[in-house]
Amino acid sequence: MSTASMPAAPAAPKMDLPIKIRVAYVFNSIAGAFAMVIPMGYLTLYMQNYLGISPTLVATLNAIAGLINLPFGLIAPSIVQKSNSKIGQYRSWFIGCGLASFVGTVLCFVPTLNTPGKVVLVAMGFIIARIPTNFSMAAGNGLMMKLCGPNLGNRLGLSALTMQATNAINIVTSFSTPLLALYFNNLWMGARDGSLVDVGNGYRFLAIVYGVFAVLGVLYLFSVSKPYDVHDPHRKLNTMTNVSFLEMYKGYITNKTLVLFAIRDIITMFGMVGMGLAVYYFIYAATKTPGYENLRYQSIANTITTAAGLFGAFATPPLARRIGMKRTSIAVSLFLCVTSAINAVFAYQRLWVYVVCNAIASITMMASASFGFNMYLNPAEEQLYKTGRDIRVAAMTLAMVPMSIGQLLSTPITPIIYKFIGFDQSVYPPVVADPELLVRLMFLIPIPTTLISILITLFAYRIKDSEAQFYIAENQKRMMEEMMKAAQQANATPSGNTPGA
Repeated sequence: MSTASMPAAPAAPKMDLPIKIRVAYVFNSIAGAFAMVIPMGYLTLYMQNYLGISPTLVATLNAIAGLINLPFGLIAPSIVQKSNSKIGQYRSWFIGCGLASFVGTVLCFVPTLNTPGKVVLVAMGFIIARIPTNFSMAAGNGLMMKLCGPNLGNRLGLSALTMQATNAINIVTSFSTPLLALYFNNLWMGARDGSLVDVGNGYRFLAIVYGVFAVLGVLYLFSVSKPYDVHDPHRKLNTMTNVSFLEMYKGYITNKTLVLFAIRDIITMFGMVGMGLAVYYFIYAATKTPGYENLRYQSIANTITTAAGLFGAFATPPLARRIGMKRTSIAVSLFLCVTSAINAVFAYQRLWVYVVCNAIASITMMASASFGFNMYLNPAEEQLYKTGRDIRVAAMTLAMVPMSIGQLLSTPITPIIYKFIGFDQSVYPPVVADPELLVRLMFLIPIPTTLISILITLFAYRIKDSEAQFYIAENQKRMMEEMMKAAQQANATPSGNTPGA
């Protein structure tokens, strides 16, 4: 059936998932958000200001970890999609990957050692934490499709719920994490030289506590999703799902939309290199009296920003579903360029400008964030409908690979930026010679790359939400038919002679 002759379908039917599934996803999202707070928000600060690792070496560690992780990012989605464990095709990956990521995160926050020891353990932690994430992300994407069934509303609703839960807990962690790090460090772990500057021990303690909570979230989702991820003993006979590794990658690189989106994400992530300076804004540029005590300002600013994000997480998804994924993505990107430009010009020593712009940007950004991976999944649904070969899990998870490539390409830029702003680590605490330039670079660098991403989205993404709903429903119906055929074929085949076994 051609796209032109397809019957009309609603753009986003209502979500009809059971309450227990929604609760499990919310709890797992909250637990996962806790786990990411320390490694994503404070690891760079911890390594440079507490462990004494230079910015160049930190960038090198990131590059090494990224290069090692890249091939796993490429093979993980196809391995997960072809797996067929009796525990469950996707659930079987959750437990081991969750525990491995936890161990890697803890290793990143090692006690003070001599410099070679610090570097080795942190590098090991980087690698161990990142690699399992490729597999667990692929498994999560596949499980989402099984849970949601043929309903695009379920997919969009579950993505929005995940985003809402994450933003809700970020309000708590953004305010409490810096203060808790100070508190635990000075309460019973001891601060170096009796100063409030050194909060490394506090970060280490919180990384462990938050990580344990993340493992509990994974265990709960693993338990609740059992009835949905049922073992299919005849999966190798299903012509739609029995796709070879080569077919998966060929299907990805021949899908023009996915290829252009990959280019878009590489460019966008390259531009995000400036945002790596964000943590230093609160130390050197938030007020006219720079100093590490301004981490308290960071708590206040982040709390306001995440509270605005939570409001946006509930307020913007209905509007986004109404105007469609493509239009929403473009509008949000344009708005982010405006707020970044305002911050670049006016945010130096004006904390209120930074807070207001970021709060408004957070509200707006939730509109496109509520789609999750659905903008990548829809082209794969269209391809499955037209070719009869399923590459959907691979397509969603491979979306992270271009982001990793963009991050790797931006790595050599990081030391250059630190030189431009006059970052001096020879004194303690480190100083920044030109904090105003820090603010300019932080907000201006992402603007041109974001504008390029807007153009790519405008011309590359041609699937309407109503078309995506049609493809999803048709593919689900065909999948069920193929499963029945495979089961009948297996029952008709003498034992021990199953084709493809």
